[in-house]
Amino acid sequence: MVLACASVVWGEAARSAAETQALLWQVKERCDAGDYAGALPLARQAVEACTSRVGEAHADTATALAWLGTVQAELGRTEAAAQSLQRALAIRKQVLGETHPEYFAVLDKLAALFKSAAKYDKAAHWGETVVAARKRALGDGHPEYAASLGRLADLYKATGDQEKAESLYRQSVAAWRKAGPDHGASCAAALSSLAGRYVAQGKLAQAAPLYAEAAELSRRVHGDKHLYYATSLDNLAGLYESLQRWTEALPVYEEATGIWHEVHGEQHPAYLSRLSHLAKLCESAGQDDRAELLYTRALEARKKAAGEGSADYLEALDDLAGFHKSTRQWAKAESEYRRAVELSAAILGKEHPTYAARLNDLGEVLWAQGRLGQAEPLFQEALGIRKKVLGENDAEYARTLNDLGAVYWAKGEHDKAEPLYSQALAIRKATSGENHPDYGDSLNNLAVLYWSKGELDKAEPLYLQAKELYRRLYGEQHPFYATSLNNLGALYQSQGKLEQAEPLYVQALAIKKKTLAEDDPSYLATLTRLASLYVARKQPEEAEALYKQGLAAVDRAGAAARMEHALLLESYGAFLRKAGRVDEAEPLEDRAEAIRKPTAP
Repeated sequence: MVLACASVVWGEAARSAAETQALLWQVKERCDAGDYAGALPLARQAVEACTSRVGEAHADTATALAWLGTVQAELGRTEAAAQSLQRALAIRKQVLGETHPEYFAVLDKLAALFKSAAKYDKAAHWGETVVAARKRALGDGHPEYAASLGRLADLYKATGDQEKAESLYRQSVAAWRKAGPDHGASCAAALSSLAGRYVAQGKLAQAAPLYAEAAELSRRVHGDKHLYYATSLDNLAGLYESLQRWTEALPVYEEATGIWHEVHGEQHPAYLSRLSHLAKLCESAGQDDRAELLYTRALEARKKAAGEGSADYLEALDDLAGFHKSTRQWAKAESEYRRAVELSAAILGKEHPTYAARLNDLGEVLWAQGRLGQAEPLFQEALGIRKKVLGENDAEYARTLNDLGAVYWAKGEHDKAEPLYSQALAIRKATSGENHPDYGDSLNNLAVLYWSKGELDKAEPLYLQAKELYRRLYGEQHPFYATSLNNLGALYQSQGKLEQAEPLYVQALAIKKKTLAEDDPSYLATLTRLASLYVARKQPEEAEALYKQGLAAVDRAGAAARMEHALLLESYGAFLRKAGRVDEAEPLEDRAEAIRKPTAP
């Protein structure tokens, strides 16, 4: 009879345990379906059933409480979730001990709960607790310890404590390395996270070997045709780009692009975008022929994939036109920008910022060719659209103000140019700040205007400010810095301060000779100015040596001759005429006149 009674009690306990388990399965199913409101009463029932069946201090009760806390967290009930999880934690600590995986799991949930609620101090407390517990229980070469370090580093990154985050990412990398080769994928992710912290702090040189190691680990784990490997290559290529190490970035990005092509095919949008970026990298690396081929290939691929009436095709057309503009292939750039203007009007309408941008680009190409009469109405139309759509405090509106001012300056209409330049300068100061290249350009343009008007006292402080800005931004071996030296030298020369002007010209010419082609207009402009200074200082041999060097470069340029080339020819011709060498001067003067002759009204 006693045995029979015991059997009945055992059967009821088994049924109770089965019912509790069924409730928890229902909770899980509701959670998996995203029905947390439906899961909540079931989780509460499970807690009540466990407490009634086995009491508070039991592993089953802790499990039910952990599920309840999870559901409450998903519903945004942070305090209630914290109470449930801390009850579960206390039970597991008592019943299972501080080295049990389920104890660690609740600590992880508490850290995640407070992080999602942006209660970072509490999240850090629980995160630090679980890291220390796992280290004690598992050692510093265990994958779970390494993963905990990474999560805690992510938390400190979110709080803005970059120093603490960096330290933890370093510890995580060390732990993953110690965990062994079976955890290569996780180690690669940790390396990338640490490298990302270095990048965020401007420590680019320290990030490079980490990204390279991550890429190699990813290749070993996933193979050299996997998108995870491609992503790691992208990280490395992006870093090389940030360092302007174009020739190193190019093969890395090219390999990643090849993987995208193999995985997704030639018509995939992501691959097509990468193709355009690969062209930009080739351009930056000085591989202009290859860049043009890739830009053209990207355009044809966009046409095939989406047609000429698509925004993607328009973007690729703009890329190709921009390349031809930057390489001074004016006829090609003009044709492509005219087509881009037509397409943007048809696709987006004539009050869209993209339509205004293409008008502006076309105007700049025409301005560069001296076709001011054609450029002016384009800038005016673009300015009207940008004012209406973007407002008068927008960087693109300032760009068009600047371009229209350049038209008036080139036409000698200084009173029209000055307010446009001044307004562009004020907008750029407000929107980009005084440490931005656009602000430097506006300083320089306004200084040139004042110089042209003979207001030298206004021009000099602007030139000095622009020179210092370019030095900070680009360093002392950059063409932009050289141009600022050239402009300041020209100002001093016009004031008769030849001793101050000469070293500025000499330094500018040396920089440009290193960084630009010898037929580049900017290089020849500085060469001409230095030669004219030697003429003024009665140093004819030094002057003619420079003129001859410049003439050889103009001869090589051929049909690509520019206004700066005409200036050199005129200056050399005047030098020869003054020396009585009229027969040598006249052909140069005729060539200069042909270059300056307008090609269109």
